[in-house]
Amino acid sequence: MGATSGVFLSGSIANTLLKPEDLDTFRTHFKSSATMQDLLKIIPVSLIKDTNLGSKGGLILASKG
Repeated sequence: MGATSGVFLSGSIANTLLKPEDLDTFRTHFKSSATMQDLLKIIPVSLIKDTNLGSKGGLILASKG
């Protein structure tokens, strides 16, 4: 049991501070845990560049009533 659908880094801090090469470094360190390596190596890590994610989510929820 666990959250294995992925790690999604988003928001202005992630978009401002992370460059593509930093994301590769993050992925490498994330997946290198000695105790959880078998699990972590199958979990995708992504950087979401969309800076309006919160607004879009709010609009979707509002449209559902």
